[in-house]
Amino acid sequence: MKAVKLKSPAGPLFVLLLLVSSLSAPVAAQSTFGSVVGQVADSTGGAVPNAKVGLLEVRTHVTRQATTSPDGLYEFLNVPQGEYKIVIEMAGFKRFATANFELQARQIVRMDAGLVVGEVASTVEVAASAPLVNTETPTVSSVRSNEQLLKGPFMYRSAATSPARVLGLFSESQLGVSEERQFSLSGGMVYQNDVSVDGILSTNIRDNGIGLRAEGLFPSTDTIQELKVSSVNNNAEFAQMGSITTITKSGTNAYHGSVLYNYYGNSMRANPSYFAKQVNNGVLPREVNNDIVGNVGGRIIPNRTFFFTAYERLTKYGLVRNSTSGITVPENDIRQGDFSRFLTTAQKIVINDPATNQPFAGNIIPASRINSVSRKIADKYIGPVNVASNLYFYLQDNAPEIQQNYDVRVDHYFGNRHNVFGRYSWKAYNRKAATNFESEGGLQTLTPSHTMVLSDNFVIRPNLINEARFGFSLLKDVTLSGIRARDFLQDTGLKLVTSSIPDISGASNVNISGYTAFGRAKDQPLVTHTYEFGDNVTWQAGHHTVKAGVQVHWLNFQQPAGGYGELGTFTFDNNLTRGTNHPFANFLLGVPTVVNQTQPGPGVDASTNHYGFFVQDEWRLRKVTFSLGLRYELHSPFEDAKGNIANFLQGSANGDVVVPSEASRAMATPRFVNAIGTARILTADQAGIPGRLRFTDRNNFAPRIGVAWRPFNNNKTVLRAGYGLYTVRVLGPFFAGMTDIHTSGQQIFTNTFNDATSSHSIVWPNTSNSLADLGNVAVGTLNFSSANAIRFRDPYTQQWSFTIEREVARRNSVRVTYTGNHGVGLVTSPNINEVAPNTVGYNNLPASARQYPNYRQVRLRANGGSSSYHDLTFQHRLLGLGGLTVTNSYKFAKGISNVETDPNVANFSNEIPADLNNRFDPRYWRGPMVGIPYHRLLTDFLWDVPLGRGRHWGRSWNRLVDGIAGGWTVSSIMMFQSGPHLTPFFTSHCQAGTDCSSRNRPDVVAGQDPDTGLKTTEAWFNTAAFTKAPFLSADGKSVFAGRFGNAGVGTVTGPGIMQIDAGVFKDVRLTERWSMRVQGQARNLPNHPNFTNPNMNMDSADYGKIRGLNGNAYSRLITGGVRILF
Repeated sequence: MKAVKLKSPAGPLFVLLLLVSSLSAPVAAQSTFGSVVGQVADSTGGAVPNAKVGLLEVRTHVTRQATTSPDGLYEFLNVPQGEYKIVIEMAGFKRFATANFELQARQIVRMDAGLVVGEVASTVEVAASAPLVNTETPTVSSVRSNEQLLKGPFMYRSAATSPARVLGLFSESQLGVSEERQFSLSGGMVYQNDVSVDGILSTNIRDNGIGLRAEGLFPSTDTIQELKVSSVNNNAEFAQMGSITTITKSGTNAYHGSVLYNYYGNSMRANPSYFAKQVNNGVLPREVNNDIVGNVGGRIIPNRTFFFTAYERLTKYGLVRNSTSGITVPENDIRQGDFSRFLTTAQKIVINDPATNQPFAGNIIPASRINSVSRKIADKYIGPVNVASNLYFYLQDNAPEIQQNYDVRVDHYFGNRHNVFGRYSWKAYNRKAATNFESEGGLQTLTPSHTMVLSDNFVIRPNLINEARFGFSLLKDVTLSGIRARDFLQDTGLKLVTSSIPDISGASNVNISGYTAFGRAKDQPLVTHTYEFGDNVTWQAGHHTVKAGVQVHWLNFQQPAGGYGELGTFTFDNNLTRGTNHPFANFLLGVPTVVNQTQPGPGVDASTNHYGFFVQDEWRLRKVTFSLGLRYELHSPFEDAKGNIANFLQGSANGDVVVPSEASRAMATPRFVNAIGTARILTADQAGIPGRLRFTDRNNFAPRIGVAWRPFNNNKTVLRAGYGLYTVRVLGPFFAGMTDIHTSGQQIFTNTFNDATSSHSIVWPNTSNSLADLGNVAVGTLNFSSANAIRFRDPYTQQWSFTIEREVARRNSVRVTYTGNHGVGLVTSPNINEVAPNTVGYNNLPASARQYPNYRQVRLRANGGSSSYHDLTFQHRLLGLGGLTVTNSYKFAKGISNVETDPNVANFSNEIPADLNNRFDPRYWRGPMVGIPYHRLLTDFLWDVPLGRGRHWGRSWNRLVDGIAGGWTVSSIMMFQSGPHLTPFFTSHCQAGTDCSSRNRPDVVAGQDPDTGLKTTEAWFNTAAFTKAPFLSADGKSVFAGRFGNAGVGTVTGPGIMQIDAGVFKDVRLTERWSMRVQGQARNLPNHPNFTNPNMNMDSADYGKIRGLNGNAYSRLITGGVRILF
């Protein structure tokens, strides 16, 4: 039997894990319950055994009982979130009772008690509340309660109403620039987070993240009891390094509810077009936002059964705006073929006539030579006048954005030992957006979703508890374009490889180097399913509390073959043989460099099972708590029910292809078979690999270790430290690369020039080298664009931390935390067929120069990435003093990785990073993580001003005085952070001569500092600090430097963020039961311009310039609302 090599030490804990999991039912999900622990002592400090301890939930009147151990210890396990109090009775001592305190999700609250000698009938009331510091675990987390979500200055009611929009405002988060809801938790990648609602996974399976498409899995904000982010040293119950937990509200014995109307209109927002305030004479396009929310909760059976339900409808009327920031379009003169001004520019460009190889007279292409297809496509694209004067393009619609969601939850207590709850949520999101095809009529996105969860918590004995959960989610996402593919092709006259175009929306993709690509991918509706089962058992014995469990996920997504497919992708750049010397001039003549056309396959129906097993021991001594855990993850690769997957057999002599079965091999198109030449198509059995086309990594053992030491034996000071190994879960993006390859009939046509006829082989409307014999595809022209390493190992990250936390004064605490992590085996996407740098040029080399001559490129998704991260966080908290809650935090962070995203966008790397050049040097792209700023300062506060009825002062005020001066609440979030780390690039040519991807790093100019300058929107950095090697000789021929650029990664610092959000709320009591809340919330109150990144494309006319605002920090917006409460 082959020995299994462990990725990390297992030790005897694994034996215990197997033992416990074998006794558990085969169901699983993460627990959301917390614990209340403590020690009972007398006035001398001696332990008091056998004392009766009661834990009362004050809203539902449900009580749990426990008895102290010989050491005076007690512990309540698997306690739902809520408001509690502790009551302790012991003969010879006065009755002890605490004030009410809140227990949060997955929180361990220590409530020690000192008993006083006396009669039991007498009660000692103490104002004990939950400690300000975490005394029990090394985990670092932040929480937003329902009150903080509803009274905070959050603007999620101004667009898609989702709490995912507030995650970037947690102190543990770093937020990207775009509106994709991308964020990093303590330096982790965006896909290294467990995102759950009521303990059930709410990650988008296809995208492996929250993103825009997974917001539908979140309930209405009115339904949320709390939102918790845990980013450091999660214990073995958690698979991923980061955890985002949403807990929904349950009903209580009292009936409560509210109705909210929230609004904003033109008068409540600043001009979003910072760069063109004169648009429409300063009059903003009409935009009205209405949000209506209602919720109610209460008892069905007193002390037994409770319900809570909510409904929300958001409607946004008016014009839809899409920013053109970052869009680069050709100017009017060159649209007409006039390139005369390029004769006098610093880098003179002479426009050659390919037919004669002589310059066009005056550097002007005659109108008669402009291709008719090119003219029609250019007319459809947004014009430069629109960009220069407007910076926004508009789509008129009466109701462009509508969102509805409904949530209902029911809790039932069979007794004090057994409770269950179930929740169902439905959400439908319909929005429209303008596009860069002005005639298109906009995009319509539909995202209906359904989620459900059932939970059972049974206290078998006070020291033995079982919890089981089941959850289900269904998410659909459909984007429809206003332009129909058949209409587009008929209008332009393009003659594609296939003459049979289905009745779909979409348009061909046209990618002109130096300009923003335009086109529209065809319909690609996505459906994802998640089923989750879970069970865990908690056992307390002596000083040990052991929890062990199993988690099972069944994951599925279905999607037709997507992208531009049969509609074609056309690339225009300076790599064209016998070109004009300018990409747009090539476009005007209708001569693309490369044409990619695909006959799509049958789509994908992908499924997999993921399993997690864990055991966690909390060993509590008098002053110290040790956390010891082990987790094992088994992530089976996805399989496709349609057999529409293929992989590349790296190391095979000819570059053989492997497919799951004979049925799958029969689906291979003749074009694909011809294109791969001598390469064979093998079944998985023939290749000796699994039918899922890669092996399962079975070595995912992940130990977790932590310690919390209370040196002074109280709850005021704690030193915490922890270490953990976390297996990274790869989902849909990784698998999807293998789909639709051998079944799609992809063809790459490279344009050539015929000297005999003085013409190119591809001239629009023709889109291939030969329409007469499409079956004979040239061997070596096919891109195998996304193979998976057959022995891919699940990436993992090691994380460690050290924390000192101290309660320094009344309700004040300070925390200092150092956190570090190191990611290993992260996904990279090198071209393993890349030739070595050379001065000849890729197109001039024989196919034999490549490792796999049967292919042009072979992109392999493999374990080539790594990352390292360190941060130091200082935090101060003031909790509830005079109604004031404040959190101040400063973080200094540095992250380094060779796995990154597009250098022109300050986001984080997704599961599949951008394609990289230079496979020969894994460190070539290593540098600062784009989206991790060095400095981040965050302050947030919420102040219930202690004036008025029901508050500290003014309790007896009359109605008039209270109506004016009482019941006020103010809140604010202030965020200041330094800029992202950016890298310039160019796309005009491949100076290394290696068939580069579109991102080429330039060279540095000696003596020039890129970060010097005035930092204006017209010149954000010193563009003279970078240069690119020449690509044309004096006689107009292509030249190659034979090396990659030497400019470093992340050497340009982008714009930082300064944003101050604020909220004001006024509660007015109408009757003893009814009240009204008037509220106003403002985003970016001072309207400080937070810029997006400068354009980093050296081939763009806007290189070094800023043309838009940060997608997560727009201009000022104010909303107003009225809420009626009872």
